[in-house]
Amino acid sequence: MKHLMNCFATLVAVALTLSFAACSSDDDDDDWKEGATVELANTRAFILNEGTMGRNNTNIIYFDWSTGTVNSSCIYAQQNGKALGDTGNDIITYGSNILVAVNGSNYLAMLNGSAVEKARLSFADYANLGLIRDVAIGSKGIYASSYGGYVSKISYTDSKFTVQDSIKVGSYPEDVLAYNGKIYCAVSGWGADSRVAVIDESNTKSVSYIDVMVNPNNLVECDGHIFVQGYGPYAADWSCPYPWGEITDGTYKELGYGSTIAAGNGKVFTALSKTDWTTNTTSTTFAVYDIKTGTSSSNFFKNAPESMSSINAYSISINPYNNYIYVASGDGYSEATIHVFDASGNYQSSFAANGLCPNHIIFLKN
Repeated sequence: MKHLMNCFATLVAVALTLSFAACSSDDDDDDWKEGATVELANTRAFILNEGTMGRNNTNIIYFDWSTGTVNSSCIYAQQNGKALGDTGNDIITYGSNILVAVNGSNYLAMLNGSAVEKARLSFADYANLGLIRDVAIGSKGIYASSYGGYVSKISYTDSKFTVQDSIKVGSYPEDVLAYNGKIYCAVSGWGADSRVAVIDESNTKSVSYIDVMVNPNNLVECDGHIFVQGYGPYAADWSCPYPWGEITDGTYKELGYGSTIAAGNGKVFTALSKTDWTTNTTSTTFAVYDIKTGTSSSNFFKNAPESMSSINAYSISINPYNNYIYVASGDGYSEATIHVFDASGNYQSSFAANGLCPNHIIFLKN
């Protein structure tokens, strides 16, 4: 239930993304500019704002990550002359291209590096699959989870998507992660499951499972380590502990608590936002886990605005080119804000996300 409580609604490893994308006949060095009416910088970042379920207000906001210049309008609408749709759930890089999974409108889109749409796959054409949730790039294809309980293998050639295979993994699968020839999928069951499904890319007809926390949600990988974050069991007031931990050799070890999680530069970044609904106030604490040393610190982020202690931290994204950290706030009702920290955790700036519920930010460079 990715952020379902807030809006009703992973970085993919760069090496895997580039190696698979290089096999696509549609990926070349100049393709990212083709068809663009708005010229973008070589150092590009795209914020996927989920919007609010049922209101068709998902958007993609572009900014130049090297200068901080933000385009406040939806770059997808500017480049394509139409809205993106309802409840965007995932955005990842695919070489110099972009993949976007739009849950409510139920489609997967391939965009070039300027956000010009190149191809679209409607999951409504595959009624048994249900609504698309998340997407990842493996060594043998694109993999998408969907709420019918499936992970699907999808090919992309000659500007066309093809669903090659689907395997049932369990009720309401969420995040999907590709790493080292295996596909991992968090099976939430909307609070009734506590497993991560594992599929070998060489045999997509069978699935194994790893027991984790109740209602797993997000999967991230860094330096060969795989981490999972979830809601945990709900209390009577719908609050939950948000545990996270590491999957190693088929077992799960809890490491802490965080309502959102990201990984990069040898670290796991977590934010734990808790809301007291009797006073309608939110408190947020941040922590950074050093993968090499196995130690955590609550002092990594420095000189942050005092207001960040009471934001609802909606997502964290890492720029793989300079390891800057982007913490996005969002409550589903008011315009979200992006807070920027450098690789050492020093606060740099904040800017408006120009939308609701920033799901993720991706970074490109040409």
